[in-house]
Amino acid sequence: MTHRSIAPMFAPSVLAVAIALLSSGAANAAETIEEIVVTAAKRGDQALQDTPMTIQAITGDTLRKLGASSIEDIAGRVPGFTAFNAGTNQKKLKMRGISSTSESEPQETVSVYLDDVPMTGNGGTNNENGSSPDLSLFDLERVEVLKGPQSTLYGAGAMGGTVRYITNRPDTEAFAGKVGAGLSSTKSGDESWKTDLMLNVPLSDTFAVRVVGGYRSDGGYIDNLVQTGTAYQTKKGPEDNTDGSDLTTGTITALWKPTEQLNILGRYSKHEYNVDGESSVDRDVKVKVAGLKLDRDDLEQVRFLEEVNEDDIDVYSLTLEYDLGWASLTSATSRYERTVYDVQDTSVVPQLFFGVPSAVVGGPTQIAAPLVNDNKHEQTVEELRLASQGDGALSWVVGYYWFDMDKSFSQNGVVEGLDDWLGGLTDLLGNPDIPYEAVTDQTMEQTAVFGEVTWDFADAWSLVAGLRWFKAKQDFSQAANGLINGGATLRTGDADEDDVNPKATLSYKASDDVMFYGTVSRGYRIGGINQPVPLDAGTGCRAEVNALGLTAAPLDFGSDFIWNYELGAKSTLADGRVQLNAAAYHIDWKDIQVRKQLACGFTFFTNTAKATVDGFEVDLQAQVTDAFFLSATAGYNNGQLDKDDAFLGAESGDTVPGVSDFTFSASAEYSFPLAGRDAFLRADYTYGSQFDSQFRTNDPANREAGGFGILNVRTGVDLMEAWNVSLFLNNVADERGVSGTQSNLFGDYEFIVRPRTVGLSTLYSF
Repeated sequence: MTHRSIAPMFAPSVLAVAIALLSSGAANAAETIEEIVVTAAKRGDQALQDTPMTIQAITGDTLRKLGASSIEDIAGRVPGFTAFNAGTNQKKLKMRGISSTSESEPQETVSVYLDDVPMTGNGGTNNENGSSPDLSLFDLERVEVLKGPQSTLYGAGAMGGTVRYITNRPDTEAFAGKVGAGLSSTKSGDESWKTDLMLNVPLSDTFAVRVVGGYRSDGGYIDNLVQTGTAYQTKKGPEDNTDGSDLTTGTITALWKPTEQLNILGRYSKHEYNVDGESSVDRDVKVKVAGLKLDRDDLEQVRFLEEVNEDDIDVYSLTLEYDLGWASLTSATSRYERTVYDVQDTSVVPQLFFGVPSAVVGGPTQIAAPLVNDNKHEQTVEELRLASQGDGALSWVVGYYWFDMDKSFSQNGVVEGLDDWLGGLTDLLGNPDIPYEAVTDQTMEQTAVFGEVTWDFADAWSLVAGLRWFKAKQDFSQAANGLINGGATLRTGDADEDDVNPKATLSYKASDDVMFYGTVSRGYRIGGINQPVPLDAGTGCRAEVNALGLTAAPLDFGSDFIWNYELGAKSTLADGRVQLNAAAYHIDWKDIQVRKQLACGFTFFTNTAKATVDGFEVDLQAQVTDAFFLSATAGYNNGQLDKDDAFLGAESGDTVPGVSDFTFSASAEYSFPLAGRDAFLRADYTYGSQFDSQFRTNDPANREAGGFGILNVRTGVDLMEAWNVSLFLNNVADERGVSGTQSNLFGDYEFIVRPRTVGLSTLYSF
């Protein structure tokens, strides 16, 4: 029996087991579920169960017990949330089926925030590495996952939802610290290890500093079968476990309370992610190496150069909070700088474009052809908001938002020795051995005003009404050169847009423990710039573009937006021992930014498609006994095109790509005494159904991913009051799950989840 049939059957079984256990007499003395406080509405602290929106919060303690280290570990626990793998450090976040492509896109449909700092760039070009940064999960207070469009409070890109990383603040009352370490071994792979440190130092009654640092080394598990190198390195032989990576993080936060009413919070955060190779296998290498066959289950790939990804992030922020008595005033100023250097293996280019012979088994190594992407992104953001305080029938928040961005994105296609092969031709139309190079410089300025008002107009009824008006202006210049580009080209342009995004929520408190709500909201994703598609070079692009009814590829593309209609319920049952939340939604998605991959190797975006997404989500948590905790989530979405789309070659009813239509997770934790110490045993299971990478399933580039489940188990004991040691086994069944795919002119890859991993972790607090 496959996982595809097990998971849907398993979901109601978990609920039935929870109900049966809670009905037993043994559960009567169980503790209640701990209340979680969230700040998603930007009006101060609110109890999660009293917030009329679909939101899940995962506390720092739960993250530790999960052994969570990346956004994928979070997504697996949240119904309808998918972290599509497009390579190490290249996760594409999807919620509620809002997905138009599984390949690169200029901006994601899920926004990411580190406290009040937006971490997902707005707008861009169509070939950027548009992924969200994979942030450290150490020393977080919680992670909030907001479902559905959040554009009223969180702006562009929050169409499917928003992820908020909430950090622990400095504490002015007590010195404290934590030291964590871990070591693990992956089947057929290298060892991994990590270390983390936190120090909280109060320097006075009004001033404290918190320092957090960490290093994580993830061992590789994919073998490269051929000689590798880059245009700038000496070639080396075949390499085992070529896809290792390491993450270095550091944060220093200072909190000053000069008066009882004023808090000043300053922070600097550093994030460096270095990837040595991709965690992918090749589906077909006949073009690269004639006669070579791979065993996919042996985790093998063919790369003629070392693929790297270097991600360097600096975040500076200053937050001022002033208590006016009747309201709280917040100013959040941030500076976000990110540089991503990425090298991809495009070594099929010399053969496909210029007739250079491909490699053969036992023969010479093929000419290495790296595609080098260099993306520099700088943005400054100011958000000023005023939120009411008090217990009146009306509460509100109003704000002003200013965003300023500068980007420079370059691509260089390098082919070693090509100029000699072609007798100096590349030197005539560009730089020697660089048949394609392009630079896009872009600026964007965006301003917005927003607000939400909550009116408790009856004992049990509340109405939330929100609105956000924004205006954005973009300017860009693009220069391209090289043989593939047909020589030098230069173009400039600009784009302006403004719009309004409303939201309304009606909620009803049937009792202190049960709430129903309905929401209508609008979300949007801002438009961007296409890279130039050469028509007169020998790539064949002109014929493809003309076949689409176009004389040239579009210069840019516009915003897309959704209308979300949602009904939800939140309930606390069994004297506080059970929380059962559910939501159903209908989404209309218009002017979808769709990606067109041309056979000539170039791509562009345009707005042609329209889709509808229907779905539901269920979240159950049960403190069955004092010692036994059980949770389960299930989500289903059905996203389909509303009409035939000749541009995509897709038909009405074709499903949206890159996202599972069914997701499920279950966790069980049992606490028990061991030699006089507290111990626990925990199991976590996540499942995502199979999905396609293209709208049209008979598209030659379509690939299937998902359709697998992962079981992790973990046990730990408190050796001392402040010292915990845990032993874990991840991917117990050693699944070879495909978490993402990539199929284009340059390669046909499947990204494979990490094989079975066993390890030990420890945390000491003082």
